[in-house]
Amino acid sequence: MNKKILVTGAAGLIGSQVVRELISRKYEVIAVDNFSYGHNENDNSFVTWVIEDIIQLNFENIFNELKPTGVIHCAAHPGGRSLKEPVLDVEVNILASIKLFYQAAIAKIPVVYLSSSAVYG
Repeated sequence: MNKKILVTGAAGLIGSQVVRELISRKYEVIAVDNFSYGHNENDNSFVTWVIEDIIQLNFENIFNELKPTGVIHCAAHPGGRSLKEPVLDVEVNILASIKLFYQAAIAKIPVVYLSSSAVYG
């Protein structure tokens, strides 16, 4: 079976390392990021980049068109900004995550949720 993993926050500190490891294991990667905080270190034939904010992303279309077999969710609103940007914090860390988890459940695709102190504000 072909393994194709969707990685959110793929250009961030943690996500870019996850993508690098998946590539080294010959997984296909659907890398999602808006590049607001990260940068592209992993550009090769194993990676399909979706450059979009997860708040706006239509996960149903991603699952139907790109057909991932698993998800690693690394995207987060950076820690220390929750008091300055509380609405954006909730939109990214809660609402976008719920949209992703919901579509993954419908598609019966497993999700690994990586977290850091960023979600605590």
